[in-house]
Amino acid sequence: MAADMAVKAKAPPPVVVAWTGCYVGANGGGMWGYDRFSFRQGGDFLNPVNLFANPTNNALTAHSYRPDNATGTGGVQVGCNWQASSWVFGLEADINGAGSLNSTTNFGPIGPFVGGGGGLMAPHTEDVSKQLTWYSTIRGRIGFTPTANLLLYATGGAAIADVKSSATLTFAPGQFFLSDTQYVGSARETRFGYAVGAGAEWKFAPNWSVKGEYLFLDLGDINYNARCVSGVGCGPGTNFLWTTNVKVQEHVGRVGVNYHFGGPVVAKY
Repeated sequence: MAADMAVKAKAPPPVVVAWTGCYVGANGGGMWGYDRFSFRQGGDFLNPVNLFANPTNNALTAHSYRPDNATGTGGVQVGCNWQASSWVFGLEADINGAGSLNSTTNFGPIGPFVGGGGGLMAPHTEDVSKQLTWYSTIRGRIGFTPTANLLLYATGGAAIADVKSSATLTFAPGQFFLSDTQYVGSARETRFGYAVGAGAEWKFAPNWSVKGEYLFLDLGDINYNARCVSGVGCGPGTNFLWTTNVKVQEHVGRVGVNYHFGGPVVAKY
């Protein structure tokens, strides 16, 4: 009779869905500016009687460069995940602050100029700054779990930031052209753009995880004028200036910790 008894099938083990649920957390790290500052003479420099109105001369003075600078960043995030087998899909929003990115660059003489008698433009110094006083991203996430507690993911979505920028061009005295003059300008705008990146997150306890993440932010361009504030030619009724374009792009590397609500979900089949 025992031999004729049906063998009772064992129930499959429960499936632990480690990443499904919502979370809150904090992050901190560094921001490396990939901004491009571009300058070109404008205003009264383009008056037909001015030496710099000649397109060849104006092209010589136009220039752009990427300052090499970095600062700190930190903030908080909130998000939710849904896991299907080894794949995890999620949505995350964050808000952060960052320090100011400042740079000072020295430029040597440029020339000769058409109609300038072989003279050279005065050497000068450019002090530029840019700061994201706050920035926020809303991103989708898609990830893969090679092990139950490890999530590797790619992320992308929208970005918004309050961006401040300033520029000061100071020309040396005792030179030909633009001698001993200074030009100052600034702007503040709310910029919209996008964020893309990738990261890894490790769940070291049922409700806790730690992550490392890289983001690239592109927030478009800011344009403003740096106007003459001191020196020859800066008197009343004049409008000598440098047009300033700032392409706002940032690299962000950060680590964070998240608290997950409810712990892992156990699905029985």
